[in-house]
Amino acid sequence: MAQGDDATRFHIVCSDQPRNGKTLVARLLCDYLILSRRAPLIFDPATSPGGLRSYFPARASRVDLSTTAGQMALFDRALAQPLHDSVVDLPAHQLNSLADLMRHIGFGQESHTPGVEVVILFVADRSVDSLLAGRKLRGLLRPARFIVVKNEAILLAEFDRLARFLYDGLAKEGQLIVPKLDGAATAAIEDKTFSFRRFAEEEPRGTPDQVTRGIEAFLGRVFRQFEVLGLGVDSRPRAAAGI
Repeated sequence: MAQGDDATRFHIVCSDQPRNGKTLVARLLCDYLILSRRAPLIFDPATSPGGLRSYFPARASRVDLSTTAGQMALFDRALAQPLHDSVVDLPAHQLNSLADLMRHIGFGQESHTPGVEVVILFVADRSVDSLLAGRKLRGLLRPARFIVVKNEAILLAEFDRLARFLYDGLAKEGQLIVPKLDGAATAAIEDKTFSFRRFAEEEPRGTPDQVTRGIEAFLGRVFRQFEVLGLGVDSRPRAAAGI
């Protein structure tokens, strides 16, 4: 294993609904893993522009998950030696079919894929139905880690009683809170030439100071949560979930 003695992780960034910041979460995770020297394999199943390949043209592989053959090809690539972490930005409409196949073949179970752990980052949407879908997914796959993602750009700060009960149940193994950015900062990070990794490594140029400060605060908060969740080191959380 190229990354040390800890398990290799197969990250699925997913949701039951589209257009809720899922690809943003996948981008952030990919750049964090690259900065952590985990050299992730990046898989982009999107058929429309704007997927992970737009931001990682030299790293991301296009995979066709609309067929069983394409799904099996994804798993074969993820299990190729030497093992590397993987990140899949899974389209919402393919969530159930891929989950059913993973359960059928036992992908992520120690007896079938030793040394590989499935980590799900589920982006919760606005409805109780979305939280119920997350609970169903966790029960179906029983991943090594289930991390619920709350994107503050789409979710209200407070839930009603039922939604809070469901959310807290999903957050027992970890949560990631993605802060809301203002319009100028959002436009900057959506540019296809923008890289969170380069932003973290290099002095930003040509970006207004206010925008730079906003992105710095945003990225610092997200990366600290990744650190707390242990995603760049091992699969065990080192503190209480969330920040």
